Formats: sequence, structure tokens, C-alpha cells
Amino acid sequence: MKSEEELKDIAMVALSLLYEGSPQETYIDLCRQIPALASYVTDLALTDPCAFDVVGMVAAGHIKNNFPLPDKLKIHVIRRLEGVYTRPGGQGRFRNKWRDAMIFGAVALVMERGEGIERTRNDHPSRKASVSACDVVADALREIGYGRIGYEEVKQISEGADRI
Repeated sequence: MKSEEELKDIAMVALSLLYEGSPQETYIDLCRQIPALASYVTDLALTDPCAFDVVGMVAAGHIKNNFPLPDKLKIHVIRRLEGVYTRPGGQGRFRNKWRDAMIFGAVALVMERGEGIERTRNDHPSRKASVSACDVVADALREIGYGRIGYEEVKQISEGADRI
């Protein structure tokens, strides 16, 4: 397994987008790096108009650059073209949802590149992890000024689309 410092650097890749640029400008590259994030925001698009717009731009970017569409995104695009999915009404509250998407993506990225690190401290009761992906992301969040979001909040966010 990588060191905690190496894992924190991995988390910073996704979390850096919390204070750099807009979601629409940065999402396509991050989505290619973290497939789980694409799935998360695609689910979010069913209820949030801003996420709906971002997913449309991501799909357009994939098609324009001849990148294969992940299955969930492909289904979303087909349903939009069929008129089954329409843009949700209202202004949307994407700021916190975008933050949560970045946290979700950071946890996924740490797990993917962390060489065996578990999502939470107790994903495997027979072998409790002393450091988990959620711990690493919570530490990284504190480092960039999001100290009010601790391990428990990161764990809840990392549980994903079922909270949308």
C-alpha cells in the first residue's frame, strides 16, 4: 500500500477542482480519470438542472473526441434523445452537490490508485484498516480549508448515488 502522504496527493487531484475553474470546464478530464464520478453525476442529473447540463457537456465531449461513452452515460444520452429524460426544473443547488461529487471522486481515486486501501475503516470487519480512503480525503479536505467536513461526512458522501 502507498504511504498516507502519497494517498493524500492522489486525493488532491480530484479535490483541487473544488477551487479551480468551473465544473463544466473541468469535468470531462476528471470523468475520464475517475469513472465512478461519471456515474455519480449522471445519477445526480436526474434531479439537478446544473448536473443535467454538465452531463450533456460531458457526453458531447466524449462524442466529439471519439472517447467511448461509459454505459451509464450512454443510457442517459439515449433517454435524453428519446425525450424520456428532460432537464429538471428550478435553479439547482449544484455548489454543494459539486463539492460532494469531488469528494466522491477523490475517495474513488484513492481506492483505485491506493493499492489495496479500503473505502472506510471497517469495510472488512475481519481486518479493520487503520487508514481508509475516507480518512485520507478528510485529511486532504482539512488541508485545503474544508475542516468542517470530517471522516463521517466523507464516508456518507462516498456511499454515493443512493443519497441523491
